[in-house]
Amino acid sequence: MNEAFVQQIRQQLEFLHNGGYNYSTLNVYVAGVQGPWEIECDDAVEFPEGSGVLIYRKDPANWGNAGVPEHVIRLNAIMATELV
Repeated sequence: MNEAFVQQIRQQLEFLHNGGYNYSTLNVYVAGVQGPWEIECDDAVEFPEGSGVLIYRKDPANWGNAGVPEHVIRLNAIMATELV
């Protein structure tokens, strides 16, 4: 995975989670999947070091799922991302 692309995703996530911007979702387009995965501003996101994956959980404060990886996306399968 291109490190610059991963850094771009991290930057987009910072913009998403920063209340100073009017973004509500980061659409993540994955190879072989018809529509985008939608990461919303209240979702928890992590990139475990050396794992090659992005893990996100839908609003862990509301759902009580902080320790469970709800969605795991291989970084090398991500084709594009879009802030909306």
